[in-house]
Amino acid sequence: MTTVSKVLEIAKNEVGYCRYDDPERGTKYGRWYADLVGDKAFGANGVAYCAMFASWVLAKAGVECDGMPGAYCPSIHHSQTLRAADLKAGDLVLCDWEDDGTDDHIGIVASNDKAAKTVKTIEGNTSAGSSGSQANGGGVFRRTRNKSLVRAYIRPFGEEMEEDMDIDKLLSEMTDEQAYRLMAKAQAHAASLPEQEWSIKEGHWARATAAGIVNGAAPEGLVKRCEIAAILGRKGLL
Repeated sequence: MTTVSKVLEIAKNEVGYCRYDDPERGTKYGRWYADLVGDKAFGANGVAYCAMFASWVLAKAGVECDGMPGAYCPSIHHSQTLRAADLKAGDLVLCDWEDDGTDDHIGIVASNDKAAKTVKTIEGNTSAGSSGSQANGGGVFRRTRNKSLVRAYIRPFGEEMEEDMDIDKLLSEMTDEQAYRLMAKAQAHAASLPEQEWSIKEGHWARATAAGIVNGAAPEGLVKRCEIAAILGRKGLL
């Protein structure tokens, strides 16, 4: 899994969290940050947590970013200069709701719609829609933000942020021979994997090996149609 994939997967898994449903004091992100910096105030009820949410996600993904972990949006804003057109999944956007030059909120970019001039984000401490508070809504939600609201764009881990591979583009440019070589590599990798715990517990692979139906090697290897026919033949079913 790439760095970007880790960031997005972790953030997606938090969508739906709401501070008002949290049985403990404050928020899970505030409590984490409070333990990290040794200040219980960040884990208290009512503390805005958008920056702590973004910090928590990056920390869980093992991603470093100037100004983070942090709890205050203006302190995260730094001199890095990205254009709106350069935004990629995994980047951060800092929003200015009051148009007063101060960062009020932060979100993690999921995608960049250049034509519509919007970014899809995953954000902490916002509302599900435009009717609620955008900067202190209490929940983790997917949002679509107009780029006119964004004051700063930040790329965690600098330009070294590993991007997701465009599989569709890769496959469209691949020859049949290259595709077959790719499949062979995948088969070789699968064949090197050990038998899974559930299979060991059920014992079917061990019994098939003992009966001479399979040779006992590569339990995770892919099976070809001719191999299935051979197995059926060995059992006298053909």
